[in-house]
Amino acid sequence: AEQQTFRQQQQETREQEIRLAALGKANIADVDCLFEDLMHDDSELLRLQNLPGFEAKVAQFREGADKHTQQYIASVMAVYAEKAKEDALLSQTLTKVCYESETFCIGLISSFESQIPSLSEHNNSSGSQAEVKQQLKSISDRMMEDEMQCVEKINFVISVYEDRIAELTKKHVNHTEWYFAELLSLQNEYNQALLQLIAAILADIKERGIDAVIEPLAENEALRNMIMDKEAVSNSIALSHDNHSMFIGRLEDNIRDKEEKEKKEKIQRQNEEQYQRNRQRISEILIFQEKYAKLFNITMD
Repeated sequence: AEQQTFRQQQQETREQEIRLAALGKANIADVDCLFEDLMHDDSELLRLQNLPGFEAKVAQFREGADKHTQQYIASVMAVYAEKAKEDALLSQTLTKVCYESETFCIGLISSFESQIPSLSEHNNSSGSQAEVKQQLKSISDRMMEDEMQCVEKINFVISVYEDRIAELTKKHVNHTEWYFAELLSLQNEYNQALLQLIAAILADIKERGIDAVIEPLAENEALRNMIMDKEAVSNSIALSHDNHSMFIGRLEDNIRDKEEKEKKEKIQRQNEEQYQRNRQRISEILIFQEKYAKLFNITMD
């Protein structure tokens, strides 16, 4: 039984790690434990948590937050799945475009190399050298032209991809704006509930006396002193509200920044990779030309 429990715990841990990794890739890892972090970050919680009826208000707040969080996660993960499809489609399309270009150039080079034996036999005359030079120039020009066309196709593909990623990023941001607006609304309701709670407690104390509402025990002394200071309690609730609102705002900004950064880095990475590919292809064409110019003792223009 202990072994089975241990294996189950291991499985649950692995599943949680996979879940957090997926949320991280979608730039929303922090929302999975948002409510816990929200309360942990609240310095006023220690003062307020002992108020009669406080736990019920927190539970109500948490129920609403958890509901919206799960809905938000589902929406964003759907967007992430769309992004993954676009990434895969981009990779497949670029691979196809480059393969077609490489196949064309390989065909030109193979055709030229198949003629090398016969070209070498007649290489002594100036006419033969001029012919070889013309062939080399023609092949090199055709490969350069093909590379230019390849670059144009690639740029078009990346442009379409960029537009699609921009649309998906906007969709992600829209979900984020909705989610954090709902959280702030819940926070405002929670804040009002606390104010109404303390008002009800003070009214009850006025009617029945503080001992009837909060037992005169040593562990309740700090609470009894705080609750009789209406201004102190109101300030504590206000500070808690500010702490929560700032926490929610910071998290929203953080998610938006990550999403925008990801979009920018994706396009930048594609452009850099294609720039390097283009430089390498041009270098390969020049090396081909120089190799056979040297073999046939030809000076290219």
